[in-house]
Amino acid sequence: MFGASKPGEPLEFEIGSGVVLSALERCVIGMQEGEKRTITAPPEEAFGFRRNDLVSVVFKSEFPDHITPTLGQHLQVNEGGGRIIDVMVTGITEDMVVLDANHPMAGQTLKFEIEMIEIK
Repeated sequence: MFGASKPGEPLEFEIGSGVVLSALERCVIGMQEGEKRTITAPPEEAFGFRRNDLVSVVFKSEFPDHITPTLGQHLQVNEGGGRIIDVMVTGITEDMVVLDANHPMAGQTLKFEIEMIEIK
């Protein structure tokens, strides 16, 4: 399970706010309170396809002294111009580190089980 609202705490959002995936927004339109649906969202309607241009290899020596990269570690990288991106360490060799800025769910088809609790 990748994401879920906490038991007893439904996910609340406004249609068109962009808070949830567009596939979820489209699914809930027209639902009635108490109705349940299961939807499948292909990558293009979820977190997109994996992009090789978002994967980079950097020398370990480029890391600040206080950071020792480990597999699966999430880091924030300053791309310049004040732009900060989230990356994950996906590979490590003796001298190099592979950083991946793709969303962890990129390239995957997602399945959602939804229950409409209340319409405000």
